[in-house]
Parts: sequence; structure tokens; C-alpha cells
Amino acid sequence: MYLLFKYKGILPSEYYWKPAGEKLIIKAFLLREIEEREKEKEEIMKMFDMK
Repeated sequence: MYLLFKYKGILPSEYYWKPAGEKLIIKAFLLREIEEREKEKEEIMKMFDMK
């Protein structure tokens, strides 16, 4: 929920009152974004030969 607030501006109360199906989709999208960011981070680390 913190990531939704920090990066998407979604207040906890906004998320809380959403229907279950919409919460599921939001979680899936957020997980996808986290995976994409992790891949980008790994690519950058490889470019600069960092671990």
C-alpha cells in the first residue's frame, strides 16, 4: 500500500473502498511494475559492471 501512495498517489482509504476485483488488478499491475523496475536496475548494474 505504501508504494501505491508514494508512486501513484492512491490514498489507503481509496484503495480500501475499491471492489475486490479492482484491488486484484491494482496488485497485479503494481507487481508487474516492480518486476520491470528490478529488470531495469539489473541492466543498469550490468552496464556499469556493478553488483
